[in-house]
Amino acid sequence: MVVNMNNRYILILLAVLLILPAVNAADFSVSIEPVKDSIYITESALFNVTITNEGSTTETYKLSSDATWDLMSDPLPDYYSGMKISPNGSKSTILKFSPPTKVSTGAKRLNLNVESEQEQKITLPITIYIKATGYSPQGY
Repeated sequence: MVVNMNNRYILILLAVLLILPAVNAADFSVSIEPVKDSIYITESALFNVTITNEGSTTETYKLSSDATWDLMSDPLPDYYSGMKISPNGSKSTILKFSPPTKVSTGAKRLNLNVESEQEQKITLPITIYIKATGYSPQGY
């Protein structure tokens, strides 16, 4: 009976391993360099984002964020159409994050998502610091 139970556990383990989807490493890499990450609420934070296609085919990479901040790129088509990159090639763009009208001061963590046509996705954290305006009404 002990041998039969061990075989059953092995079969269950094999079944679970076969059911789990294979996790493939992304065929691209992403680097982020802050250009301007400390801003007032009326300004936009700027980040230089470089994507390197480490695969063997040309890919288009889409940029997005799960934050409620406005996100644009320079050049603009990099955000709306995606970044088309040849095999073993790299391309950079400037991402512009504009905060919502009501945001408190301090550090804010956002996620930048980069997704390939093959649905491979890399999510990287970005920290933006909202500075106080320095204005404080006196006597109120």
